[in-house]
Amino acid sequence: MNWLNIETKTLRSEEYVSSEPTERAAWLSLTGWCAEQENGGVIKDCRNWKDRKWQQLCGVFKNEVDSAENLLVWKGDDLCVLFYPVEKEAEIRAKRKAGKVGGKASGKARRNAASEAQLKAEPEAPGEAELQAEPEKCLNGKEVEGERKGKEEKGSSTLANANVSNAEAPDPPESAPNFKLEPDPPTKAKEPKTPAREIVEAYNEILGLSLPKARAKTDSRQAAIRRLWKFLGNDLGEVRAYFRKVAESDFLCGRGRKQWRGCNLDWLCKQEHIVKIIEGNYDN
Repeated sequence: MNWLNIETKTLRSEEYVSSEPTERAAWLSLTGWCAEQENGGVIKDCRNWKDRKWQQLCGVFKNEVDSAENLLVWKGDDLCVLFYPVEKEAEIRAKRKAGKVGGKASGKARRNAASEAQLKAEPEAPGEAELQAEPEKCLNGKEVEGERKGKEEKGSSTLANANVSNAEAPDPPESAPNFKLEPDPPTKAKEPKTPAREIVEAYNEILGLSLPKARAKTDSRQAAIRRLWKFLGNDLGEVRAYFRKVAESDFLCGRGRKQWRGCNLDWLCKQEHIVKIIEGNYDN
């Protein structure tokens, strides 16, 4: 496809509004690339692509793809671009196939061809020379003149009957093109709702004495909490265990020699920090 057909409600959806500008830009670039490839919004076997290949093919960085979790979903090694216009792609494919079925003569052209063929098969009306060659049966020419008129009227009647039969003949039925539309891709299963309030309460309960308490409720914070919830397997027990691991770290809680104070709920919800904490990079 040479153009994108994105519904305006997509730009007002919760997934799009809660995403960062860089995540939206990555989603738009991948949507455009999928439209050119007509791959149904699924990039096959791309999980192990290097950063250079992402840039050359799709114009995005690998970390931008990994961070856009609200708009891009991994299915094994395949990347699914959400809100991709699958129906429009199928419509374009169907129209392209229909254009290749053309070339059949129209009903009017077939009627004209049948009429010409039937006229050629009918005997022609007698000409002037043929009438003069017949023996005259009466000296005064009255009988010869009568036969000439009779033959001319017979020829005219034959032509008229041929035109009437051609006009009344119904058009042969045209065979409809056999369109074979591709099946719709499987719909995304609805994920459980993120318990944002319970997660904030767990954070304040476990880390409220060591780190700044979370009080404000913003769109960016809600999106960050959803990312943390998904990364930890949609399990509130795993979230609490994660916060307890943070509470045991002297560096993250500002108890170390340097007394670092950059840790808070938003910082803990970023994917690169979650990975480092789980892998023990900040353990005492």
